[in-house]
Amino acid sequence: MARITAQVLSGKNVGVELTPHRYPNGAFRVSLASNKSEDAVDVLHEEDLASWLRKGYGVRMSGQGIAPSIYTLKSVSIQDA
Repeated sequence: MARITAQVLSGKNVGVELTPHRYPNGAFRVSLASNKSEDAVDVLHEEDLASWLRKGYGVRMSGQGIAPSIYTLKSVSIQDA
């Protein structure tokens, strides 16, 4: 399974690691160029996120004290386990 992470590069949270955000329904969310919930697709399995990113979607990422925001393939790191 691929591990997807990102790091905050500026501001007061610089260096904080971000991971895919799991919503209360247990799903992760991806979307094309929009941070609006109505444009999002729920993805049930974290291992499917890398393929969505490679198709041009962004995934909502969050970290300790950081609200979910959309990150695209160019802003994340994908490590294969």
